[in-house]
Parts: sequence; structure tokens; C-alpha cells
Amino acid sequence: MKHLFRKIAKKFLSPRLYNDLAPYLFHLPKAVIASFVYGFPAGKTRIIGVAGTKGKSTTTYLISQLLESLGFETAVLSTTTIKIGKNEKLNNLKMTTSDAVFLQKFIKQAIESGCGFVILETSSHALKQFRTWGLSFELVVLTNMMPDHQEYHKSVEEYSLSHKKMIGPKTKTLVLNGDDPSLESFKKMDVKQTSFGLNSGVTLYAKDYEINQNGLNFKLVFSGKEEFFSAPLPGKFNLYNVLA
Repeated sequence: MKHLFRKIAKKFLSPRLYNDLAPYLFHLPKAVIASFVYGFPAGKTRIIGVAGTKGKSTTTYLISQLLESLGFETAVLSTTTIKIGKNEKLNNLKMTTSDAVFLQKFIKQAIESGCGFVILETSSHALKQFRTWGLSFELVVLTNMMPDHQEYHKSVEEYSLSHKKMIGPKTKTLVLNGDDPSLESFKKMDVKQTSFGLNSGVTLYAKDYEINQNGLNFKLVFSGKEEFFSAPLPGKFNLYNVLA
């Protein structure tokens, strides 16, 4: 029935109009029902959303590793990984952010497994399609913002606006790439913010960095203090992912 309804809608609506209406006709009702069926699990754990154009999967996994080094159990759902506690497998769903039913079930399972944090790689498609309806992101991380998925989003402004849906009254902190001028509009939002980058104008930055085939070496500066760090991840883009 669901597929028949979509087939009829696609037949009588233009592709652009279908894309505009589909989130309200299909995805939003599905997300609302899924939230009720699984008992609104998102309100019973701490959710970190990682969004942006590039670096989401790596950053999501690095956040999980950092939290686990501090003694927390974590769950991760990203383009590459489905992980609940020690149970980890490759994501074969072929979606960055799963459909709402899988997502709500995943969060419920994470809670039942004792995970204190759920880290979600969050795509612009999922945000526009209300797949994350019912989720309150305690922390939102934006890696960068480049023109992307223009076949789906009407404009760069709409692409950016879709990401702002993540930020709500329960969002405690917004973490921004301070070197990315495309995130300027996010800096005007009324939410506590922190930033990262490679210049002293941000909250947390790297200096004297060295990048080679073996990875990264850099000095991390935060609150006037410096600490040496290294990571086996080559490439300047991974320096930004580590800082995030």
C-alpha cells in the first residue's frame, strides 16, 4: 500500500513538487508513529548529532572513541558503522541516517544495552524528511558546510536551513568549524557555542601542526593551555575531524 501510494503520487506530481510534499505525506507520519511505538526512547539518553558536508563518519567515530576512553558506553549510527556498546558491524543499510523506524528501534536498543550516549551521523536528507523527528540533540557538531545535494535541496540556503532543524530548546551546545565562512549564519543562533579550527580566533585550535603519511602531530590550545597531540590519521581534513 505504501509503495502504491508513492507510485500514484509520483505519477501525478512533478518531481520537484513530490520532493517538497513527500516529507509531509510519508516521512513525518512514519516518524511520529515510530516514536510512539518505541516509547519515545530519544528522551531517555544523550544524543550527539554530527552533521555537515564532509567528515561526518570519521568525526562520529572519534567522538565515540573519546567518550569510551572516559568510561562511557556509546552507540553509533553512521554511514559506515552500526554500533551498540561492544557490538559493531558495517552499515549495510545504504543510508547515512536510517529511516525513522530503524532509528527509533536502534536508540531503544542502545538504552537497553546501557549506552549513555548515542552518536548519530545526521544527513541533510534525513533532516528534510523528518526522519529525526522526536529526537532532541543535546550536542550538535557541524564539521563544515559546502554546496551539496543540490539535486534535492532547492538552494544552498535550504541546505543550510535543513541543518538548523537539529538545534532545539534542549540543545546545550553547538560546535562549529570556526574556519568555515559558510557557517556564519549558525553563529547568530541563540544557543551556547564553541568552535574549533586552525586560528586563534576560535575556542579550541591546533598550531604548529605537522601532517605526513603517518598521521598528525600538533599542539592543541584551549583556555590558554597547550597540549601535544598526535593521531594516526593523515590529511589536513582529518586534523579538522580530530579537532571536532
